[in-house]
Amino acid sequence: SHTWIQVLFFAGLSCEAYAFKEYWYAVSIVGTGYFVLATGLFALVGWGSGLCEEIGSVVFFGIACSLSSRQLMKEHLDRVHQTKTLHGRLLQGLALYQDMLAMLAFTILYAFQRTMIDLDALPLAAN
Repeated sequence: SHTWIQVLFFAGLSCEAYAFKEYWYAVSIVGTGYFVLATGLFALVGWGSGLCEEIGSVVFFGIACSLSSRQLMKEHLDRVHQTKTLHGRLLQGLALYQDMLAMLAFTILYAFQRTMIDLDALPLAAN
């Protein structure tokens, strides 16, 4: 879990949180819609192609494939000098929101996976 916190911290350094706070309603609606749609589509691809079989791996595959690179987006906006424009601020807010949703989903998946493990079947439980 510390690794995820470090990833969010260092990735968050490239995006300002003011974009999320300023346009929180639009970012929440569009971000949630995109997250659900993209995760669902990529999960279907993972399941349909046979890459994933269990529900946890299908959802994990969908989430992992739906994530975008905030760093690439930020560098492009900086290069074309559009970081402070409306669409630049919205994109930065969406990227931050998407990361927060992904972290929540990964945390839930991890907890779900931990409950699915049969602790009595582990070799350490026999001792």
